[in-house]
Amino acid sequence: IQKAYIVEGSRIGPLAPPSKAHMALLLHGRAPPDPYAREVALNYRERVLRPYEEQGFVTDVFVSTYAPVQAFASVLQPVATRIVPGEHSSNLLNTLSAVNLLVWYATTRRLTYEQIIMTRCDLLFKQSILPLIASTSFYFAFRESWALWREKKWPNHCHWWNATQRVSDIIHTFPGSW
Repeated sequence: IQKAYIVEGSRIGPLAPPSKAHMALLLHGRAPPDPYAREVALNYRERVLRPYEEQGFVTDVFVSTYAPVQAFASVLQPVATRIVPGEHSSNLLNTLSAVNLLVWYATTRRLTYEQIIMTRCDLLFKQSILPLIASTSFYFAFRESWALWREKKWPNHCHWWNATQRVSDIIHTFPGSW
């Protein structure tokens, strides 16, 4: 496992929330380069965070990526950021790093989250995701069959890689009670 460092940032300020319900947004993976990073960060602010904040949630953002992203820091103001060195390090490692940030932050502050949304750093949402998410169930966008990769015999992977069906890393949501 590669070494990573944590930069603790500032707080920003979740479906029938109690007085101080929290929602966590976990962003992981490769962020887009500037100037697109700012567009993506503004999209997360508008389509993911703002709808929850309008419902009374306190929103916390966690970022785990391969390189610092100034637009994410200034627009999203993450409570914690982890830089996982190595552009080609494991996507799974980066995803688990984001989850680890959430667990660390919630444990050290004795916080609970009513809703957790985990998604990639490079997406643009066309609409608010709030109406799409049930607060009491898990949600996975879709399953990747990876038929393309099996047909192309994706290099550098053994035979089980080409036969495995995977869950997409585009978006996962789950209740904090999980």
